[in-house]
Amino acid sequence: MGNEIISVIIPSGRPERVAVTVHSLLAQNLQRQMYEIIVVTPDCDALPKDLPAEVRVISSGRLFPPGRMRNIGAREARGGYLCFLDDDCQAPENLLEHMAYILERREHVGAVGCRVVASDATFWNRCADQALFTSYQARKAGVTAGLGSAALAVRREAFAAVGGFDKELMASEDWDFSLKLRERGWQCWFAPEIEVRHDHRRGSFRKILHAAWQYGRTSGLAVQLRHGDAISWVARLMVAAARKRIYWLLMLPYSGFLTLVWLFETRPVKMLPCLPVLFLARLSYQCGVFKSLLEEN
Repeated sequence: MGNEIISVIIPSGRPERVAVTVHSLLAQNLQRQMYEIIVVTPDCDALPKDLPAEVRVISSGRLFPPGRMRNIGAREARGGYLCFLDDDCQAPENLLEHMAYILERREHVGAVGCRVVASDATFWNRCADQALFTSYQARKAGVTAGLGSAALAVRREAFAAVGGFDKELMASEDWDFSLKLRERGWQCWFAPEIEVRHDHRRGSFRKILHAAWQYGRTSGLAVQLRHGDAISWVARLMVAAARKRIYWLLMLPYSGFLTLVWLFETRPVKMLPCLPVLFLARLSYQCGVFKSLLEEN
């Protein structure tokens, strides 16, 4: 890779867990002067006492939505590349080197994402990966419609061009960020050869459905309404149904449609037992969206 500095930004609402993330970054196969580590947290006193001195800690004052936490770190970063990593993730030793390599070799790529999978590959954790973190599970490299922000590298110029993450969105801020990049002419690249481990702790049927419902409730249709021209025809149909207050009529068929799309695109023979869980999680997400629509009305 070249001489561009990489700033790794960890938004941490769980400061007691961030040590594993930091130590995985200290084991990168890059010289330490090639990257910096920034932890953004509302509670600096709760951070592990044994964090290395070179880790920069920035107080956010209080816990903000994830996009705003990342923006706070980006303002303090000095790198030409910004890498965002969640505080429940563990980076492989080639994460920074490989993401920087892609950004250097592909000048039209504004952001690079990768696979993010459960730390412990139990049945329920694999179901959670597919049901809750679908955008991280692809096996094919190339340009994609959207990237997740749990492990994401971005050119600083691309980040600045779209104004960073939306500081108000409680969820789906990464999808919104990806769509803004595409609207500005940048490509989003998915690199499945990189795999980050994720200690998401949602490895049970109840936790999967609850998380899906919560994601739907906090996401609502904010991103779809904002980027109507960039979403699929079926997503636009759901927006139209919400405007006519008949969203509830389409929740079941829409959940089934999304499950079939996943099955067609992924064709995961080993993951077929997760299919009912995936469908129910999709339906639970739509119930959460419907709840948000009722609250708005």
